[in-house]
Amino acid sequence: MKALKSYSISHEIAINYFRECLEEGHPLSKSVLNSNDFSKGRFYTLLPDNANLSRINKLNEGGVLPVSQSVSILSHDNEWINSIDNDFVEYLIQKINSDKTLWSITEDRIKRLTDPNLDLLKTIGIVDSENNIYYSFNYANITKSVIQRILSEIPFWQFVSFLFDNTNLPINNPLSQYDIDRIVKRLKFIYLSAYDGESYIVWEKL
Repeated sequence: MKALKSYSISHEIAINYFRECLEEGHPLSKSVLNSNDFSKGRFYTLLPDNANLSRINKLNEGGVLPVSQSVSILSHDNEWINSIDNDFVEYLIQKINSDKTLWSITEDRIKRLTDPNLDLLKTIGIVDSENNIYYSFNYANITKSVIQRILSEIPFWQFVSFLFDNTNLPINNPLSQYDIDRIVKRLKFIYLSAYDGESYIVWEKL
């Protein structure tokens, strides 16, 4: 794994990007947007040390990674682009294993319960009262293949994942609004895809 470093990004640019992404999401995203106090945290991005930092605040554009980055993914324009996905998988595993109170919920904004091939839903999936699909994991069931599968299932331009403190907080299936409100109160990290799929930006509670 290449070391990913955190680089601060403009608060104003980041909060506007978060608003655009979260307002299009499931009830969890919308509740985070409406109830989370983003001023009580910091925004940053995850990049290798050879990234093009002159483009660090251009969150809707690519070109922040060097062409030699380790993995390529297919973009929504059917073009292959560079991505930190391999390194992000290892980063997320280390993050959750280092704090066993953390639990992750990732939204799948594409699939519906009526779709075929819902194998991932059967293993780590949960739904909310509107039958929207989420993938949930913690240190007990996180593996490299699980995260790779999630990243492959969700188009990168719609990736949003929430990490929260799960101490004495059961994860119900389906999620009620009460469950969602409790998750929002315990948020620790939010991850959104950015830079046209090349990397991710993060909000971390301080």
